Amino acid sequence: MGVFAVRSYNVGRVQERYFWQSFQKHWQFSERFAVENNSEVTVTFFTRSVQFIYHDHDYQAAQINYPKGLLAVQNKSTVRIRKAGHVSPKTVYFKSDNYQKTIKQTFQLGWGVYRIKYEE
Repeated sequence: MGVFAVRSYNVGRVQERYFWQSFQKHWQFSERFAVENNSEVTVTFFTRSVQFIYHDHDYQAAQINYPKGLLAVQNKSTVRIRKAGHVSPKTVYFKSDNYQKTIKQTFQLGWGVYRIKYEE
């Protein structure tokens, strides 16, 4: 009888990675939308979800729920993508039970570049 190793599978971590990929797609779309439509986009981080609101158009808002084990630290935090695609600097913090870390998402001044850093 052979012996084999069983690797533990953390569904929460997979769902969290999927959330960040989905966020990236929505963010990139929102940047293009703002510039191409000369319209502001508001990205609001709630405790359990993030919402993208497309102003000055009849485009439906998009909402992404955070996966189990991921919560925003603040009750509500807003980042605005201006008509030219610029954003003001902002930092949003999350608590990840999946990784047992705090996540720092920093939006940099200018063209909507953001960084995600896992901290102890």
